[in-house]
Amino acid sequence: MHLIQKMMLTIIAVSISSFGIANAQEPGIDQWGIVNDSDPMTDERIATAGVATADGLNIIFQCSRGNFGAVIIPYLPGLKMDFITMESQVPVAWRIDSDNAVTETWQVQQPRGQSNNYSVISLSSENFASRVMQGEEKLTVRVHGITSSVTLENASQYVSQAMQACGLES
Repeated sequence: MHLIQKMMLTIIAVSISSFGIANAQEPGIDQWGIVNDSDPMTDERIATAGVATADGLNIIFQCSRGNFGAVIIPYLPGLKMDFITMESQVPVAWRIDSDNAVTETWQVQQPRGQSNNYSVISLSSENFASRVMQGEEKLTVRVHGITSSVTLENASQYVSQAMQACGLES
């Protein structure tokens, strides 16, 4: 793995610990939203868009320090155990609306820094984000045998903001 990818994984893993389920524009269960913050040392914008599934997964798209990433992280204690693995990569399947499912290899991120959770990080985040923004009704993901679906209502609006924070076309 390249040094830049390792740095990006670390930045995202530390940042996702602040991702919460809260109020209006913030992500919630089956409710897309975005949290805008800034790096306290550089004032650089950190944009974290995402949604929580009722089944216990956070699906996150983040721009931090100029790096864009997509992450799936469990928030229910029972699921956190399912994410513990000795593997460095795992298959993740996702499906938009009634399109064919896509199965990709995602990087496993072990707990570090402020985060005490294992997570999986897309190796093709921009493609995943673009497909999510093109969807109309539903995103379904399967990781570690856990299958979960969420609405795509407002997903495009918030995911595009995270991409734009990194200077990416949405």
